[in-house]
Amino acid sequence: YFLNTYQNLNPVILKDLPFPIWEQLLLPRSFKSGGYDVLHCPYNTFPILYGQIYNRLIVTIHDLIFFKKLGDSLYQIIGNMYRRFVLHFIRDNVRVITVSNASKKELMNILRRRSNVIMESNELIKKQRDIIKNLKHYDKKYLFHIGGINETKNTDRVIKAFLNAKLDDYYLVISGLPKCNIYSKQYDNNSIIYTGWVSDEKMAEYYMNADAIIFPSLREGFGLPIQEGLTFNKPVLTSKLEPMTEVAGEAAIFVDPFSIDSITKGIKEILLENVRCDLYKNINKQLKKFDGRYICEKYMTVYESVK
Repeated sequence: YFLNTYQNLNPVILKDLPFPIWEQLLLPRSFKSGGYDVLHCPYNTFPILYGQIYNRLIVTIHDLIFFKKLGDSLYQIIGNMYRRFVLHFIRDNVRVITVSNASKKELMNILRRRSNVIMESNELIKKQRDIIKNLKHYDKKYLFHIGGINETKNTDRVIKAFLNAKLDDYYLVISGLPKCNIYSKQYDNNSIIYTGWVSDEKMAEYYMNADAIIFPSLREGFGLPIQEGLTFNKPVLTSKLEPMTEVAGEAAIFVDPFSIDSITKGIKEILLENVRCDLYKNINKQLKKFDGRYICEKYMTVYESVK
């Protein structure tokens, strides 16, 4: 969106190296030789030496989940150890941006750092939506749950709530984990479909054809599936917790994510026509908060203040 809005932007492609080497050595050297005004690192980490010396660095920290848990795989553990290590070197002269007020509070509690909140734009999601909008709709009626093995995604409770709801005409489609997983073995039910790992375009198809998005997560830095669901004009069920309440606004059904009964009730409610009509009225209002031009202007304000 920046490229379409500001014509004087010129992408620079740097050499492909292992990320820590790329970030700590190649990126600051390229920035210095290019004579740029501001360096914005939008992925939780930054060049340590640059952060200690200069006053023109902006870092987007999406959340601090990696301070609570290192991860399950070796890849996750190494990546999260690197993130923890780098953030120990963050200085007061580094401008910090985050994506929700929940993450803003977390940054203050853990790192004692103030931050500006700028939500994620949904421009990329809109492009994916527009690419597939003329595809044939699926014959099956289903609820779409973006889950995972990680217990914070709450997939186990979602499955139990769906089965309790006894929706004979509906399937529960679950993405975010392999087709063969602990839940597919535990719940042998033909009404539950696991997508396995799919492309972004295929994910967009699942969003487009769903009757509702089920996302009662226990913990998020932002809650991207909520934004994605709203962008596809779908009713969303999510947790009555921050930042999910912030991202969804008045365009979702909120449930207690720790209560199977609450999720079951929410699933039944989100399929009622009068409830869906009320949600549709609020979706466009909430989507304005993710508009690319609006987000772009907020970033430009921060860039100008640093420069």
